[in-house]
Amino acid sequence: MAQPEHLNKTDVKGFTVEGIGKDFVPDSISREYIDDWVKVYDKESYAVARDLIKQEGLLCGGSCGSAVYGAFKYLKDNNLHKNKDLRIVVILPDSIRNYLTKFCCDDWMVQKGFNPTTSIENKAHPLYGKSCADLKVK
Repeated sequence: MAQPEHLNKTDVKGFTVEGIGKDFVPDSISREYIDDWVKVYDKESYAVARDLIKQEGLLCGGSCGSAVYGAFKYLKDNNLHKNKDLRIVVILPDSIRNYLTKFCCDDWMVQKGFNPTTSIENKAHPLYGKSCADLKVK
């Protein structure tokens, strides 16, 4: 959806972050107001979304990770990240509701190749090998 068209070229064959990367331009976008485009990938998007959940308590989805990672990338690529007076706003476009069995799940992240298998092999972890049914929650 980026302009000029050559910005859309990629060797990526598919994506898993939902809501972005579609092959059509939604009616809600006014591309003439966009100054620059930033390309982000699933792995970085999910890592940032998981950090937003873990560190900031923001229950957000993968496209939120894309938005925040894209903002950081833009600032760094344009050497704006050192400007302590600069303030930016990032709109977080979705919630965690539909993603608990996707990028929030370590097994899913490993299965899709976004995390190493070591992230789920810690046998000392109190939840290792357990399912929700094993947890005695009222």
